[in-house]
Amino acid sequence: MANVGGPTEGKRKLLMSTVNSILLYGSEAWADTLTIQQKCKTLLAVQRTAALRVTSAYRTVSTAAVLVISSEIPIDLKARERRRTWLKRQNNQESDTDPREETMQQWQDR
Repeated sequence: MANVGGPTEGKRKLLMSTVNSILLYGSEAWADTLTIQQKCKTLLAVQRTAALRVTSAYRTVSTAAVLVISSEIPIDLKARERRRTWLKRQNNQESDTDPREETMQQWQDR
């Protein structure tokens, strides 16, 4: 996608949600493997490319900045959040903390 012109913002957001859906497929099962840094970097590289296209930014923009601009949570945090939500449902637990709040706090800590 071109940085100037090209698809509208809505179409670019659709692309981003499609990329996230593909990356997060089955994340409830494999989210624990993201403790290995190399696996996390691979997923973030794909998400970064999609975020660059959504924001029409150049490749020199940092990953953290482009994810904030595109309003996307890093994929490793999203995968862990989905796993926590899934485990919570499996165990029928009622906890005081919301998995999204935990994820946002972890993102702020980064």
